[in-house]
Amino acid sequence: LPDIELALRQEFSPSPPVVKAALHNIGYIETLLTIVQHGLQRGEVRTDIAPEHLARYIGVLYVSLIHRMTNQFSSAQYTSEVETLLTFLRTALHS
Repeated sequence: LPDIELALRQEFSPSPPVVKAALHNIGYIETLLTIVQHGLQRGEVRTDIAPEHLARYIGVLYVSLIHRMTNQFSSAQYTSEVETLLTFLRTALHS
């Protein structure tokens, strides 16, 4: 899956420095990592991928698929998109 990794890396990298700094300042990835670690403790998250990578992948998906489109979505559309992403993640996070 090197092509997927490359695509995710490219998707996350183009973020303007201001966006990256803002996400860092609010502890975005750290918060996702805490959530992933909690899921690991409960046996709900796969163990074959480092928690740090899982948190980053979740962040990449959210930023690239949903966050950038928030101004284009109505509240109902946003909720629907988040639910779709969560459905995918529930499957993807299990080994």
